Amino acid sequence: MMSALRIALCPILFISSANAAETYDLEALMLKSRVQEKGETYQTIINEVESQQIEGVPGQERSVESRKRKEKTTEVLAVNKDGRPTKVKVTYQSWGEMGPDGPVHAVDGVQILIEEQEGTSTYSHIGGPSIPPDLAQSLDAQMNSRGEKDWASDIAGMQAMLPDDPLAIGDSWPLDMKAIAATDDFPPEIPIVNGTGNGTLLSKQLIDGREYLQIKIDFSIPIVDLGGVQCRSDCTMQMSLELHPPVDGIHGDMKMTTSMSLKGEFERNGEVMRMSMEGQEEKTQKRLK
Repeated sequence: MMSALRIALCPILFISSANAAETYDLEALMLKSRVQEKGETYQTIINEVESQQIEGVPGQERSVESRKRKEKTTEVLAVNKDGRPTKVKVTYQSWGEMGPDGPVHAVDGVQILIEEQEGTSTYSHIGGPSIPPDLAQSLDAQMNSRGEKDWASDIAGMQAMLPDDPLAIGDSWPLDMKAIAATDDFPPEIPIVNGTGNGTLLSKQLIDGREYLQIKIDFSIPIVDLGGVQCRSDCTMQMSLELHPPVDGIHGDMKMTTSMSLKGEFERNGEVMRMSMEGQEEKTQKRLK
């Protein structure tokens, strides 16, 4: 009797097992995706678009838009025990403002060696054209934000945004804004602690034979003061982060899109203005070796 029952239940048990939702530990996956290997080479392309419009103040009204493109190839020459790169060679193909005929500054072929010793990072020019001022300024800032402490801070920021428990496709989670604010990932003029947010594991996609997840994180942040400019009405910043990490978690291939918008009525020194700001950054990383 029991054998007959088990045989009868087999199709039902099989269907139940097949329909069980597969879950993904997003925090573990993203942590794994940060681990780099000596000898790996990857290409990074970043496209940025920013626009700003100001109305209501005679003589100060304006509407501007800027586009930037950053393209580079990174070769990892050394890593520490945690998989954090301590020596890399970077070759730039494009960097900075885009004009009607292409990049404003020629950087194609600029080669930089970045090394970390005793917690201090330095860079040196090892080949190609000279380093243009805007790239040099960016590199100087990078040297101040590299090292074990900042690596740990980046990880803490990522952990604060991701859920503790594994999720299935379609699941969402609320963001802990206090935990995110404690990581110092946002500048002080953006009061992230007063905002709200949630994340969603949207889908799993098969691209060139490899599986990728689609993760979307949204923030809504009320702005009271923006660098000395006070909000008068309806000043809410909307931010969105979309990640496409590979399911296998191997470093190298990743797509990330960040967007921001802020519209409202502001006051500065007694003058009232209507201001609109929008920005989007799309970062694509592809492993070459």
